[in-house]
Amino acid sequence: MVYAIFVSIMEIQKHSNSLKKKEILKSRDDIKQLFESGKRSGLYPIRIVWQLLDTSDNSPQIQVLFSVSKKKFRNAVDRNRVKRLLREMYRLNKEQLFDLMKHQYPNKKLHLAVIFGDAQMPSYELLQAKFPEALKRLSNLLLKYNKL
Repeated sequence: MVYAIFVSIMEIQKHSNSLKKKEILKSRDDIKQLFESGKRSGLYPIRIVWQLLDTSDNSPQIQVLFSVSKKKFRNAVDRNRVKRLLREMYRLNKEQLFDLMKHQYPNKKLHLAVIFGDAQMPSYELLQAKFPEALKRLSNLLLKYNKL
């Protein structure tokens, strides 16, 4: 009995802290709409383009894409490393966004584009310091947007 409860708690924690395939924004139409009419936020070197949409299906409440400039990082290996670091930072810090969306916008979905804008390879520590702050700014904008 105790073991079953422990396993179910571990599954809940794993589920809530993982980045599922459904949470990645892949639709060309959604991406085009996000960059054409989305709002911008962030904290250098991280930029966030976001858009709130009415939800009509059972897709995830938040979908995100990660982008790194090919002009600034010529080697695909370097771009992939930066995207991997960004995904990890998002995965570790996404709970505040999910809580905000669940309580403030239960019938909406949020599309995000996380863009790294520096030409230097970031350290884990730099992103660990900047990413939560960028998400906090986004959360504040979402709260202001709710009051309008």
